[in-house]
Amino acid sequence: MAAALGAQTGPPDPSLDTSGLPAWVNFVPKPAPEPWRMPTGEERLVRYAKETYSGMPLLAAGMGAAISYGMGRPEEWPQDFRGYGKRFANNAAQHYIRSTAIHGLAAALREDNTYYRSRKESVGARLGYALGHTFLARNGDGRLRFSTSRFVGAVGTSKLSRTWVPPSWKGWDNVAVSYGMWSLTEAGMNVGREFLPDLIRALKGRKPKP
Repeated sequence: MAAALGAQTGPPDPSLDTSGLPAWVNFVPKPAPEPWRMPTGEERLVRYAKETYSGMPLLAAGMGAAISYGMGRPEEWPQDFRGYGKRFANNAAQHYIRSTAIHGLAAALREDNTYYRSRKESVGARLGYALGHTFLARNGDGRLRFSTSRFVGAVGTSKLSRTWVPPSWKGWDNVAVSYGMWSLTEAGMNVGREFLPDLIRALKGRKPKP
């Protein structure tokens, strides 16, 4: 497992070096190290464990629960600690199921959903690449194509979660809302991955020289 992790991360990328910068910079998602190659089964397992069981998804589940709690949605769940717990459990369960489904399907279909920087020059082109990558994956030749694993895994999880949510959150319209919110979150993370090197460069440029 350790060998796979070393192979996956590769040599340090100086453009992603956050040493000496504020701690919050480390919460910005990082792109994968280049050059691209199809991950091995062991590398996929490492990525799955890292993306699924780190603390960040639980933090996101807690933030999402706080938002739905503040909005009073779903209306059937009480506005108290127990109601917040239900919202948190719903978000966390969806994350674990969705991540497991997406990674499993990606391995079976030989897709790689990992984000690699676009290397495009204009801000608009880079932004378009980052947003579009939400729905794309690389095939065995390294070419981008529609990500079946992400779509089926995300929509399937949204549909499955309708079995335990209250009536006001059931129906295909709420499946679409759930999938849309997840897609927006993923798109935002991709934008962070694309422009993180620029952020690091800007912050280091503002640091006073010794």
